[in-house]
Amino acid sequence: MQRIRYATVALLSAAVVIFAVQNLVPPVEVQFLAWRFTTNVTLVTLVPFLAGLVVGGLGVLWARRRRPPDREPRPEAPARPPYLSEEDRETTGP
Repeated sequence: MQRIRYATVALLSAAVVIFAVQNLVPPVEVQFLAWRFTTNVTLVTLVPFLAGLVVGGLGVLWARRRRPPDREPRPEAPARPPYLSEEDRETTGP
């Protein structure tokens, strides 16, 4: 399962990098709340992606720390008695 996660992150990262490299265009103006600045699409794409990777990684680490420690396994349940045969049912009643 771990390999699938790493492969997914690697493929997604490669797709973002390819997108960013293919969009090396003249600078664009970005406005966010009170800030306004000019930058290229590569940074506009990569910075939020990398920030998401960091926040997601920290979330996974936090979730792993909060997981309770493994408990001791439960003792095995006693074997169930065999079902009554037809003859036994007739003699024991409902």
